[in-house]
Amino acid sequence: TFRLPRTPSAPVFKKRSADKKHGCQRPASPDVGFTNADVYVAGVACDGWSVWMPGSLEALADSCLLIPCSFDVPDDHADGLRMPAGGVWRKRSRWFEGSTDVFNSSREQNILSGRILGDLLAKNCTTILHGIPRNYSDSYFFRLETGFKLTFETNVNIDVKDLPQKPQLSAVGPINEGTERILTCRAPAPCPLLPPRLSWTPWLGDAVETLEENKDGTKSVLSVLNFTVSHLHHEQKVTCTANYSLQKLGASRGAEQSFPLTILCRSHGTFFTCPFDHSPKNTSATVSPSSSVEGGTWVTLLCSSNSNPPVENYTWFQVQGDEVTPRATGQNFTFNLTATNTGLYYCEAQNQYGIGTSSRVLLTLKDRRNGENLQALSKLR
Repeated sequence: TFRLPRTPSAPVFKKRSADKKHGCQRPASPDVGFTNADVYVAGVACDGWSVWMPGSLEALADSCLLIPCSFDVPDDHADGLRMPAGGVWRKRSRWFEGSTDVFNSSREQNILSGRILGDLLAKNCTTILHGIPRNYSDSYFFRLETGFKLTFETNVNIDVKDLPQKPQLSAVGPINEGTERILTCRAPAPCPLLPPRLSWTPWLGDAVETLEENKDGTKSVLSVLNFTVSHLHHEQKVTCTANYSLQKLGASRGAEQSFPLTILCRSHGTFFTCPFDHSPKNTSATVSPSSSVEGGTWVTLLCSSNSNPPVENYTWFQVQGDEVTPRATGQNFTFNLTATNTGLYYCEAQNQYGIGTSSRVLLTLKDRRNGENLQALSKLR
């Protein structure tokens, strides 16, 4: 569902009064542009006759197109807005000669199928046209047929494309690691019945997608992505892809836009462009096997860390009450687990810029007497 554009009381489109020479005065030949039932105001300019619509629209071939449209008539012709009321979209010229009526709401058979969504009696001529062919790029004029008939001078230029426009990404400069960041991607929705689906790669987090109305009455889809910035995102190419389903069954078209992320990493309270020389980060300790173990089982502790330059020294510590005792050096620490060496362990990774410390792991023994699983491993902060 979507809302119709605003009425002329709040004009948002390009406004231009009907042409004084050709819009309201009767031409020399009554069969060029006007019939005898067309509006005729002898010797008077067309003040009050106006239509609002975007100056140009881009359509996707074989899909529909929403044309926001509203109009106004002089007060002394307001009574002419009555049922039956119909609207015509005329291609190439506002006159009968050299033009083609592609859609007439009063006819069942038309070159293009469509529907006037607005209420003509409320001066809303917003229209949707379906299945626009590739070769239908042209100027389009709106003709009102009610108690009077008039083809408005102001037109919309429709450009039919094989491929959709690229989506627009929010401008992103260098961003600090560890912060929350919002990225936005916007793609036009010329056919709001089949709005584009927006997707992000790589996956950084969940995105929220909404169909919005632009100031000129057209529609667009906005995707808002919120994610936590990591140094691992530095120089990653983020891509937003807009996929459009066409009115031809199973057909679709796509377009994408990309940009690289520049991440500022923190070191000693100062941010630098990543990658830079920094102390070990994201240091962690893991154990194998990770299931409960019985006494006499060999276990291996592994210390890992992100570091630039690489880690020079790994050290393992055992925690017993208030005492912390160094137990081994090296990235891996393998030993036979017995009742005398259970407890808390953690590792430190060190390079020339500093030290990274892991969280603690708790090693315990499985009770052989009753088979109770005492939980051989758990992580503690």
